[in-house]
Formats: sequence, C-alpha cells, structure tokens
Amino acid sequence: MSEPLPPIDSAPRTASLMNRVVASSLRQRYLVVLLTLVLIGAGTRSLERLPVDAYPDLSPPIVEIITQWPGHAAEEVERLITVPVEVGMNGIPQMTTQRSITLYGLSDVILTYHDGTDNSFARQEVFNRLSSLSLPTGVTPSVSPLSSPSGLIYRYVLQSSDRSPMELKTFEDWIIEPAYKSLAGVADDSGFGGGTMQFQVLLDPAKIAGVGLSVLQVEAALAANNGNAGGGFYSQGGQFYYVRGLGRLETLEDIGDVVLAVNNGTPVLLKNVGRVVIGIAPRLGEFGFEKQDDCVEGVILLRTGDKTQDVLKRVEAKTKQLNEQVLPKDVKIVPFYDRTDLIKLTTQVVEQNLLRGMLLVIVILIFFLYDFRAGLIVAVTIRGGDGGKYFPPDRFAKGNPPKRLGNCAGRRRGSGPPVVLRRRGDRGQFPADLCFGRAVRHTVQADGGHDGVCADRFLGGHTDLAAGAVRVVYARRRARAPQRRV
Repeated sequence: MSEPLPPIDSAPRTASLMNRVVASSLRQRYLVVLLTLVLIGAGTRSLERLPVDAYPDLSPPIVEIITQWPGHAAEEVERLITVPVEVGMNGIPQMTTQRSITLYGLSDVILTYHDGTDNSFARQEVFNRLSSLSLPTGVTPSVSPLSSPSGLIYRYVLQSSDRSPMELKTFEDWIIEPAYKSLAGVADDSGFGGGTMQFQVLLDPAKIAGVGLSVLQVEAALAANNGNAGGGFYSQGGQFYYVRGLGRLETLEDIGDVVLAVNNGTPVLLKNVGRVVIGIAPRLGEFGFEKQDDCVEGVILLRTGDKTQDVLKRVEAKTKQLNEQVLPKDVKIVPFYDRTDLIKLTTQVVEQNLLRGMLLVIVILIFFLYDFRAGLIVAVTIRGGDGGKYFPPDRFAKGNPPKRLGNCAGRRRGSGPPVVLRRRGDRGQFPADLCFGRAVRHTVQADGGHDGVCADRFLGGHTDLAAGAVRVVYARRRARAPQRRV
C-alpha cells in the first residue's frame, strides 16, 4: 500500500487586488463590454486622424536663413553677409548647432535646435534678430518655409503646345504658385525652369553719347517716371473728389515715351536712344522633362506637422480646378510625382503584415493552449487592447516618435491580458505552467463542480511574435482530485 498524500491546506486566503478586479469584471459584464466598445471606437477614430507617411520625419527643428546678393563673389558674400548673420544668431535659446554654406551670390545659414523645440518659437526668435543685422544696402535675408527634409509630396510640370517656356513661367509665378500656397498644409510651391519675363531697354551707345547722357541717368529717369502719385482731394457741390496722378509704366510704348532730358526745348525720349523689348532674365540653369529640353516644374512642400493624405487631397482638388476653370485651354498641369500612391502601398504592406502577425498569434496560442476557445479569448484581448495605442493621436504628431502606422501598431508592450488560471474540478492545489515561459507555482481555490478564476498578478515573459513583443500569459489546466493509490 502506498503512502497517503499529505493533507492539503485549505485555509482561505485574502483576495488580492487582481482577484477583486476580475471578479468585479465578471459581475459587470455588460459594463465591461460597453467600455471595450468605447475604447475600440475611440481607437478607430484616432487611427483615422493619425498622421501616416511613407517617410518618417525624424529630423530636429531646423531654421534656414537664405540671403541672395547677385553678382558678388563667395568671398564677399561670406565676409559681408554670412558672418554677420552667424554672429547675430549666436545665443538663441534651444539652439544646438549652427552651420553655413556660401556660394556665388548666395548665403545659407542653418540653425539646428533640440528635439521637441516648438517650431514657431524657433522661427520667431530668428525673426526678432533679423531686423538688427547690419547688411549691405538692398540685401534682405529670408527664412526658409516650415518644412522637413522629407516634405516633398507633389511635383508637376506645365505642358502647352503653343506657349513658350517664358509664358509658362509667368503662369507659374503669378497664378499657380499663389493658388497652391493658399491651401492649408502647403509650406511652399517652388517653380523651376523657364525664363523670368523682363522689360529690357537696349541702348545705342552712339545715340546716348550724342545727347550727352549716361546709363545711370537713363536708369534714374526710368525710376522717377514709374509710379503713381496722390494729389489729395477737393470739395465741390457737397462732394469730395480725390485727385491722383497716373504715371506707372504698363506697356512697351509707355517705357519708350519716358522723357530722359530736354535739349533746347526738345524732349529726348527713351525710344530715340534705344529699343524696348520683352526678354528673359539671365539664367543659371534649366529644367528638362522627358524629351523636352526646357520646361517649367513646380515642387510642393508639406508643412511640418500636417497630415500628408489630407494635404494631397486638397492639392489634387486644386489641380483639377486650375486645369478646368482657371488656366487657358492649351495650358495643363501634369503631375508626375504624387506621394499618395506610395503611402497607399506602404499602408497596405503594413496592414498585411499586421494581419499575418495576428493570425500567427492566434495559431500559436491555440497550439500551445490546446484549446480553440481559450486561444480566441486571449487573441481578442490582445487585439482589443490595441485601440488604446492610437489614442490620443496628437502624441504622434509632434516631437520625435515615428509617424508610421507600422511602428505605432507594432508596439505591444503593456497591452497584454492578465494571467487567467482556470480549472474545473474539486478544490485542490497544483502548479500552473506558463505556456511561454518558466513554471510558476500558483494556488487556485475553486468550489467543487464549478469554475474558479484566480488572477493574483501579472505573470510571464515577453514573446517576440511577428506583430511585435506581446506580453501574453494564459494558462489553463484541468486537474483531478487527489486520489489514494492502493
């Protein structure tokens, strides 16, 4: 006869906090279901507002100060513009580094700030100091648009069978760029290619010398005769009449009729000493598209912090409006780069990977737990807890966290279900084995013939699955009542 098993200590234990939480949840089932649905709904709504992009914005806040001084060597630009700007920007709060690039006729000073610095604060500090800089006459520094290095979201080209590149450039500068910049979320629309139209005066040196004038005198006469003037007002018959002088030059004929000087009572007109034509400004490069050597391109930049999908929808709607209602019939905006397709493809890949990961989690749980119902219960709690990951969405829009759906949905820490140990049978004591980790001895008290639930604490380890690090511990074991063996 074998030795009898030692008696089981059936002294009642004080219910832990987790026991009380689980018991309360079982008693208030409808409330738990309602709160779960609310969490899932809030998570779904927040997921729709979550900024999703194919390229995460991981760059720190940056402010660029760009200054142009045409016709001057890089050495002069460095000494008279770049160095004064660098000295004036020293000591800005939250600034970490300061770099500069100086080229022929161009100065670019780049200020980098600590992560988390508000972009508006950084830019305002720069604007406050720009007015105190001592720069050459006629030189005005500017600040680059509020956009990240990966903010290029839309590119287009102007196509026309009858118009010249100069005419297309005029449409780009005066119609298309202001239209796109008026959209919310667009930081800038930069045009490239084509020629900038100019009214050019081609003087004849012999005729200029014959009337005793110089080029500087011609330039001063043009500047003095190109402007309107106010003449006040006068009252007549109980009404006020405003007087103004119209002198702004508008056509080629107006420029040719400008009086340069008067010799012996005879006026010397500009058209007597030269020609007035329409030309293009000196060019430093050109833009080619496919088989066309000279085209006009537009590049749209996303404003930092805005949602790419919403901005692209506004841009596409504005493109359709310009093509159908604003531009001439022979001028069309043809986009050749749109990040919408890339975002859709990236989102589809992430969603497919998440679905595969979820199915893999369910299969592994069912395989290890050897119970289809238990595996589904744990899988539902895992996926149901994901609703809180996207709430609130504003924490992903600012700062330095990745703004990709894959990274956000891949974070599984802290959302796993609690340990649930379940048995049917008589009151007893048995070791509960963790399905993914080490064995832990745990005591379960249950009345005979009824199900007992006990969850004293969170147990278990981290298991890296396809969808992320999942904290899952679910143990189920059926035990028989202790028997004596004869």
